[in-house]
Amino acid sequence: MSLLVILCIGCSSSPTPTDRGEIDEGPAPREMGPVDAPSVDAPRDAPATDLPPVDQPMPPAPCVPTAYLLKLASPISCTGMQKVKVPVSQMPDDCHTQGIGWHTATSGFVVSCMDESGGGARVLAFPSAANDAGQWLTTGTKSLFVSNEIHHPSAIQIGANIFPIAMAKTSSAGPSEIQFFAMAPGPSITGPIGMLSHAASHIGALAYANLGGKTHMVGCGWDCATMAFWSASGGDRHGGFTLVKQATTADLVTAGGVDSNVGLYNSIHLVLRCEDNQPLLFASHEDWLDVWEITDLGTSSVMMKKVVKRQITEPAVLWGDKKLFYEGMSLEIAGGQIWVWAAPHDFGTKECPAGTRCMQYVYRCTFGS
Repeated sequence: MSLLVILCIGCSSSPTPTDRGEIDEGPAPREMGPVDAPSVDAPRDAPATDLPPVDQPMPPAPCVPTAYLLKLASPISCTGMQKVKVPVSQMPDDCHTQGIGWHTATSGFVVSCMDESGGGARVLAFPSAANDAGQWLTTGTKSLFVSNEIHHPSAIQIGANIFPIAMAKTSSAGPSEIQFFAMAPGPSITGPIGMLSHAASHIGALAYANLGGKTHMVGCGWDCATMAFWSASGGDRHGGFTLVKQATTADLVTAGGVDSNVGLYNSIHLVLRCEDNQPLLFASHEDWLDVWEITDLGTSSVMMKKVVKRQITEPAVLWGDKKLFYEGMSLEIAGGQIWVWAAPHDFGTKECPAGTRCMQYVYRCTFGS
């Protein structure tokens, strides 16, 4: 079994310049033209909800220690949660998975997906433990607000209790509309409780985290060829965001990392490094998990440096031929431990219990012993 992981913690030597999207990380992405973005995205009124939560005091920021970044070089071990399912009455069409997010307060996870017919999208909440019958059955579903052919949902990250989903017109083009939802016991989902229009690009992955007294959002465009950065004062915000930077991703990369290549990321997750409060962005695609240091987050001077690249060569996927990070990825940080969640499979009826659509597996992974 081969294993490729390269780490650069605090290194400063300049890498050899290479084209974006090196050979071992997949093909180069599509060409994209220049992006002209406004400094403030346009807010939109959300449809009425029964329990719109208020903005919360700043919760503790999740953090990842340097020791964990070094541990990414260790072999990966994944537990598969089998037959994660939804009654067909709640999901009338097969649904292509886009993202997965872990929610600490309810010990549950949320999955975003797009109907294969292209007519709608939804988010679904699941408990992290099987029921008495040994099954993972959804505890809450929510259809996303779809308008003007905007129906392609993004990957997600959940804050303390709030999470955004970007809805784009197509899989590769904008405009996008970011919808905010709230978590509730069960787990269940309330919303949308806020909306933000983003005309500049498709947003296929969103990171959302409470760091340094602000709520930060980071968005990846198609193939992550562009990135957008928003911030708002206070914790777990679902409004009041300012777009502080929109740029071609390659222009944000600084020298001194393990390389300057940007993967075709479809999931991103924002945390702090425990020792120095350095923002870190975990980013995944296919069989790659990269980690970037983000400097000057929340300002127009934001830049990024890759400090870890890890190719998953171990046989972690238990069904089908998709790579572990074909779609959604999220971190679970609790009790001094860290797990990586992955959702590469779609919802369909094949090999599912009668009357349900299911993902064959959702994976919860650790590195090393």
